Amino acid sequence: TAGSGAVAFDNTTSTNTPITGFQAGDQIALGAFTSAITSASLATNGSSLQLTLTNGTQTYVVPDISFASGLTSGAALDGYQFVFDSVAVNGGSEFAVTVAPVPVTASVSGVAQEGQLLSATASVPGSADQTFTYQWQTSSDGSTWSDVSGATSATYSVGESVEGNYLRVAVTAGNGTSAYSTPTAAVADATPSIAVAIEGIAQEGQVLTAQVSGAENDDALSYVWIANGVTLGTGATYTVQAGDEGSVITLMVTDVADNGGGTASVQLDAGSVGVARSIEAGQTTVIGVVKPLAGDTLSLTQTGGTGVLSLGAVQPDGSQAVIYTAPASLASSALDAVGYTVTNQHNAAVASGSASVQLDAGDQFVWIGSGSGDWNTPANWKDITTGANPASVVAGAADNVIFNSSTQAITGTGDSASLTFSGDNAVGGHLTTGSLSVNGASGSTLDINAGASVTAATASLNGGDSINVAGNGARLTVTGALTVNGSLAATNHGMIQLGSVSLGDGLAPAAISTDSTSSIEIGTAGSAAAGAVTVDSGATLTSSAGSSTTIIGNVVDYGTLSLTNHGSLDIIGTLSGGGQVQIGNGTFLYAAGGASTPSLATGSLTVSLGRGSGLELGAAIDAGNTIAFTGSWSQLTLHATATGSFDDAATITGFDQTETILLQGGTVTSVAYT
Repeated sequence: TAGSGAVAFDNTTSTNTPITGFQAGDQIALGAFTSAITSASLATNGSSLQLTLTNGTQTYVVPDISFASGLTSGAALDGYQFVFDSVAVNGGSEFAVTVAPVPVTASVSGVAQEGQLLSATASVPGSADQTFTYQWQTSSDGSTWSDVSGATSATYSVGESVEGNYLRVAVTAGNGTSAYSTPTAAVADATPSIAVAIEGIAQEGQVLTAQVSGAENDDALSYVWIANGVTLGTGATYTVQAGDEGSVITLMVTDVADNGGGTASVQLDAGSVGVARSIEAGQTTVIGVVKPLAGDTLSLTQTGGTGVLSLGAVQPDGSQAVIYTAPASLASSALDAVGYTVTNQHNAAVASGSASVQLDAGDQFVWIGSGSGDWNTPANWKDITTGANPASVVAGAADNVIFNSSTQAITGTGDSASLTFSGDNAVGGHLTTGSLSVNGASGSTLDINAGASVTAATASLNGGDSINVAGNGARLTVTGALTVNGSLAATNHGMIQLGSVSLGDGLAPAAISTDSTSSIEIGTAGSAAAGAVTVDSGATLTSSAGSSTTIIGNVVDYGTLSLTNHGSLDIIGTLSGGGQVQIGNGTFLYAAGGASTPSLATGSLTVSLGRGSGLELGAAIDAGNTIAFTGSWSQLTLHATATGSFDDAATITGFDQTETILLQGGTVTSVAYT
């Protein structure tokens, strides 16, 4: 038992006697015994004895067990008792003693950076069942330490409050010993991660504002606004200048974290800079863009303005546009000032902004620029309605626009309610209008050049005038009806798409033409064939009454080709498809074909001849087509080049004694008659 056990040795000398369970406070008593003490031993030990205890690996010595009378040869010891107050030897298999505790060791693993987790490891050699308590400490200089309040677990989540300081952990073991870990490096700031959005619209006079989320308060943000490789500004905002027109403005935001946390950069385009332009009743324009954090749901609050603001659809990059919609009706032109605040589901502000939108009830603008010019330059315009010369703003979607002088290339992007060309004009940009008209007193020409486009809801081409769509990327789109009283041509990979076409007005010849690289499509199926005029299913190409019209190129008809009364249409090419060809009363259709191509190619066309009408074919008729005599006194004429004109399964219906089939030489074979 600790502190009370005793071992006695009587009358004998003990060597290597095992003692087990021995602890501080226990006693060893030497009883009376006689030991042979020789002169040799006296010379070695003098008048004292020593006691040596060993566990096989370590030794404990009690030296100089001395006696007042000394030891002499032949003397006898009557006994001796002694007590061990402390023993510095660990117990072993032969005997055990309680010794001073083995000290605890402590270490820390992990990265000393905000947002990271540090872990403490403690151990006592030879004592796997020890318990430990922890206290994390911080120091600004590595010498003076203070406890981190509440940080008493084996792990510690590094926060912003200890940035720049050193950390260590103090560990106390259950055996009462304590230790400190080696201090960490100075705590670094978190690696930055930011999202950037641009508030505002890229227009002259407007303010663009950088919206940065994800940065910490102690981060250093820098901004660079760039256009055409030139730095425009280095602030969080930038006011768009007149010289920026036509350029793409880019914002670069760099976030540098303090205490060595690292750097993050985000680049974003503000878009191409245009001139502030007017919008008409009911139209929309984007006045800002916001980009929330992932998972945010946005709502918008509007201040001021007669128009209505709304958030657009979420884009692939997470951004949403702030959209302004003009009032449904406008009594007069006005400048509408409007503001907004965008918040998330936590009612925290994400973005805010304002804009002034010019509401235009519609003015008449005339081009006063030079032979070449940009639609988006106010100096190129005169506002006839207000008398402003030059105009203070460019023509907008509510305005009526006139070009009454010759131009070489109108560039830029423009909108208008109506667009009239008189003279020789060329478009090199992208124009959109409600109504397009080419109307010159002595013949006007509109050239839509390579890469340019004109889009209109309706269009008209007056007698003696022409529209030429020529070059890669050149395009004319009329979503509704186009009236052609002049010449419409697509060449050199040009493309024309029309809702419907009316050829001729009975006064002047009208023509449509396309070369082998280009296409003209009537309808929206997107099935235009190169080198052809394609009439989609459900679409109509009409040759007007009393008109003399021409189509140069093949015609692929899946809809309706209608020749109204008392006119004529010459097709300089092949007619094919599976639609209807309606030849009205007193009307004449000529399909030339070619030396090696038929007039009516293999298909399922039905050609109907009205009363007193005529169909003249310059080449063969392939299988599957039907010629139907639906009125009296009509005539089918086959030229000499149409030898073998009717292939197998070509069909004639309704032929009676009033109709005529005229052979201009050659032989007709394999015809079926119903």
